[in-house]
Amino acid sequence: MNTRSVNAAAELIQAALRQGRTAAGIALALELESAQLLQSPERAVEFEQMRARVAELELERHSTNEALDDAVQELRARRDAEVVDRSVDKLTQLLAPSQALLEDPHDGPLHHGYRLGRDLPPLGGVS
Repeated sequence: MNTRSVNAAAELIQAALRQGRTAAGIALALELESAQLLQSPERAVEFEQMRARVAELELERHSTNEALDDAVQELRARRDAEVVDRSVDKLTQLLAPSQALLEDPHDGPLHHGYRLGRDLPPLGGVS
């Protein structure tokens, strides 16, 4: 430990004592709250790697949760569309028979009872 680390540790211990912490609380404060003053450089590197991995996993979890939310919304939309489709099918089944009774295909708007020129028989012998 260098002088700067010792002074930082001493300040942290004094602050912990003012807060009424126990010896274990002071040790925990030294370990967690003061940039790992009691750690070896190798352990500090390992700790930073773990922190980076935790941040990466939290980011992955966030993107996974967003993807799951999107999938749930899509499934809900499909379900709602199926409910509407079923309702339309029920209405069609109820109304289709009555529609068939209202309009006879031979009496539709395109039907006519008279013959057109193309439907008339050819005139015999006259050219």
